[in-house]
Amino acid sequence: MCSESHLSFEFITAKSDGMLIYNGPIVPPETDEVMLSDFLSIELEKGMPRLLIDFGSGTLELRVQTRKGLDDGSWHRVDVYWDTENVRMVVDQCQAAYVTEFDDGTPARFDDAICQAHGTVPPFNEYLNVNTPLQIGGLYVENLDPTNFHWKFMPFGRGFDGCIKNVFHNSKV
Repeated sequence: MCSESHLSFEFITAKSDGMLIYNGPIVPPETDEVMLSDFLSIELEKGMPRLLIDFGSGTLELRVQTRKGLDDGSWHRVDVYWDTENVRMVVDQCQAAYVTEFDDGTPARFDDAICQAHGTVPPFNEYLNVNTPLQIGGLYVENLDPTNFHWKFMPFGRGFDGCIKNVFHNSKV
């Protein structure tokens, strides 16, 4: 378990929807079994990145509303940083952020809303505990009912059509 984590990858696509990364349950719980299950999901929805992360105590959803969709046939990079409380998703190393400089000597204003989103995971669990295969570019999973896992949000799970490369977690391939 890591108290601080960094996941990064690059992708290219011309399709507006698709699962990029998923790590979480792949089968439903047994009948009458109540399960709290951690998971991580990163996907494109209408060309915009969507992150779902759950440490077992509630699902956090982050979306970045980029200036243009990431389904433009160009390479893009997504970085996700998390610790025991906070999560941040950054697109293209925030190169699209607006920087406004002023002539009167006041400090420049940095508007990063179009390149990153951040939030706090619901308490009380502090770590992402997954022991399932990391799925890249798709989702092999039986139909999961989010209520079986107490998830507030559910991955859409559409297949990805494109290329994903340079997947790193904490500087390891």
